[in-house]
Amino acid sequence: MIENPWKGLVSYEEADTDKYQFCGRTEAIGKFYSLLTNNLISTLYGRTGCGKTSMLRAGLFPLLRQESFFPVECRASLRKKGESFADYMIKQIEEEIDKLGFWYIKSNIPVDHVGDEDKYKLWKYFYGKVFRDLDGKIVFPVIVMDQFEEILINAKDDSLKLLE
Repeated sequence: MIENPWKGLVSYEEADTDKYQFCGRTEAIGKFYSLLTNNLISTLYGRTGCGKTSMLRAGLFPLLRQESFFPVECRASLRKKGESFADYMIKQIEEEIDKLGFWYIKSNIPVDHVGDEDKYKLWKYFYGKVFRDLDGKIVFPVIVMDQFEEILINAKDDSLKLLE
């Protein structure tokens, strides 16, 4: 452990546990975990700099990984110009799968009747896939849209597409 166990304004990461002490959010992490696992969509919001990203990365993500989930952090403001939100999210998921060594089985259920528009891409990507970790245990992806307000503020037209 380093001399000062707190990072200050820099976000904590999952891998920081051997260097920095992330503490004081146990109740909030537990409540958000419960909310997240019981709802399709959950929102965590608060003032800038209050520690939302740290709570997610250093608190919630390790808990999710223990419980057969795999969190995928997406910062839509980092997507390339002209790249759809769906393509960006799929790329982030695939990168996380490669990094962790996860794999998936895609069923042979046809989805040809579903349109190719952006609003169907994520649905088609997930439809019929079973994600597994290195031990073959089924894991469930959790898409985390961090810094979502950047989209609402800086790309208002795009945010309507994303919400659709």
